[in-house]
Amino acid sequence: MNLAVDIGNTRVKLASFEADQLVQKWNWPELEMKQFAEVFENQKFDYIVLSTVRDLGKDFDLSDYGKLIVLDHETLIPIKNLYKTPKTLGKDRLAAIIGAWSLFENQASLVIDSGTCVTYDFINKDGDYLGGNIAPGVELRYRAMDEFTANLPLVSRKETNSLLGYDTESALVNGGLLGVIFEIDTYVRRLESIYGNINVIITGGDAEAFGDKLEKQIFVSPNLVLIGLNEIAKHDAKQL
Repeated sequence: MNLAVDIGNTRVKLASFEADQLVQKWNWPELEMKQFAEVFENQKFDYIVLSTVRDLGKDFDLSDYGKLIVLDHETLIPIKNLYKTPKTLGKDRLAAIIGAWSLFENQASLVIDSGTCVTYDFINKDGDYLGGNIAPGVELRYRAMDEFTANLPLVSRKETNSLLGYDTESALVNGGLLGVIFEIDTYVRRLESIYGNINVIITGGDAEAFGDKLEKQIFVSPNLVLIGLNEIAKHDAKQL
């Protein structure tokens, strides 16, 4: 059994895997070692694959509970990373694209992680990760319009069935939400004009919200990063 650990800026997510099967998942707002102690109670993992954006310090050590792989630019992975600055590539972005490759091997895929920022990452049918883009997410757009203008208010996201806003509030709501949706649609169309049909996989906090609003049929995979981390463990095991 393997354990995938994704430590982000605001959440800590873990999942245990038996081969390809996700067995159990944990989601915490804070990072505390005592929570890990509960996960490891009476359980020994073959691999623990850790992705973190935080400096955890020397006291945070999971190596007693399984073979520990801390994901970085030197980790053995089952795809070819063609990013020009692999050291600066977000670990969650890399794990997500590996997760997409495991779900759609030998097929081109665009991974969209929609949260505070929206990240776009593309892998071709040969397993070459070609890179991607980073853009502000919906809430970040709302905050920017409020903070960097004199008279525009901060709005909250609402469902919109109108293409055009009918007052200032609805215009802002539409601008933030539909702006991201149209951005995604355009990325998909442009990529398909070059690479042919591609899979589109959305993960992250806003994944469900965008699922039924896009032109192309997409796949919603909230556990994509964790799936990718488990794939790294499986890939390492094959090297033995």
